Amino acid sequence: MDDWGGLENRCGLYGHRGFESHPLRLRNLPPLGAREILFTLALLVSLLIGGACSSAITLTVPPTSSEMPTYVPGATPSATLTASPTAVPTATPTLALPPIVLENAAQIAPLGALDAGGMVNALALSPDGTYLAAAVEDGIVQVWDAASGNLLMTLDDAGSMPYGMAFSPKGSVLAVGAGDVQGGSVTVWSIPSGDLLYRMPFGAAVTGVHFRPDGAMLAAGSRDGTLALLDVQSGMPETILNVGSAVWALAYTPDGAMLVTGSEEGRIRYWDAASGEALYNGWVGHEAAARALAVSADSLLLASGGEDAVIKLYDLFTARVLRLMYARSTVLALAFNPQATLLASGEADGTLRLWDVVLGEEIAAWAGAHEPQGLRALVWSADGTTLFSAGGDGLVRWWRAPANSP
Repeated sequence: MDDWGGLENRCGLYGHRGFESHPLRLRNLPPLGAREILFTLALLVSLLIGGACSSAITLTVPPTSSEMPTYVPGATPSATLTASPTAVPTATPTLALPPIVLENAAQIAPLGALDAGGMVNALALSPDGTYLAAAVEDGIVQVWDAASGNLLMTLDDAGSMPYGMAFSPKGSVLAVGAGDVQGGSVTVWSIPSGDLLYRMPFGAAVTGVHFRPDGAMLAAGSRDGTLALLDVQSGMPETILNVGSAVWALAYTPDGAMLVTGSEEGRIRYWDAASGEALYNGWVGHEAAARALAVSADSLLLASGGEDAVIKLYDLFTARVLRLMYARSTVLALAFNPQATLLASGEADGTLRLWDVVLGEEIAAWAGAHEPQGLRALVWSADGTTLFSAGGDGLVRWWRAPANSP
């Protein structure tokens, strides 16, 4: 790889020098217990086998915080606020769920589901875990109380199918990207009032949106290859970039240094989060369209998935491939747990898979989790104990991860 373009100087990459390897450095770690020692040994062995990672790695032991309240599948949600006078069907929890084949039920347990009434393209959980939003194919966004499972509001000014969605870092704003063959838009809503703040039109369907960690900028990618960086207060674009092909996935790194995009041509691109400058001119990506991206909470790891049914795990700052993991169909969704020890993936055939990040091994798979039209959205709770999924079957499912997960 070449042409890194001085990324290490702009982003403070912990002493990186291009792709040169350096010893694994464990910094500011407390005394290790038996569990931590086993985890450390597993990591070191995996690095010796796969090649040493060139970024400093901080080991994190998952917390043992109290469990997140669960929904009651039999309860009927009540719509307490509607953001538009247009009548919108009320989603109700499903009572008869289709069977799910669990290849390893000991690793995670399905807890229940809500019926959104149509294909769900995206999920977003507010940072404090209060609100769970679902983007439904009929042009509406449903916002649920994440503790009780009650439907709080429906937002239906998108005017077309919503594809991407994100809460602001403070959780007070929800951005929705939508579109059809005639064009697209980004709508920005105040939460919990449900007021529409503004609507920004695009020339093509907006497939993904994400807030910069400081909350000042909103990135939006569209099917015509446009990548726009919008001022959150005004909604006006400050920078407009051409990715070269349809943007299917995008994500800011949690440290606020970079924006990463995945496109129709399969390429993964890195952009400076402040200026929008391209940071890396080499080729990173897939043999077919890159449809999903995820960045770990410590900004050290990047995962990408594509229509080639491959999941790639990278050292984020060097773009060096650390692991290759193989799905069975197009990868439509990816999500790291907060501790970056587990990676969840969703596939076009509706399968949910759980991967051990350190070993690069599949822990469990659930065939039929979201059939038909695939598992399209994944999001973890802040404590990593609950995983939410949604897809073409119109269901929003939630799963309980084991307390002793890697």
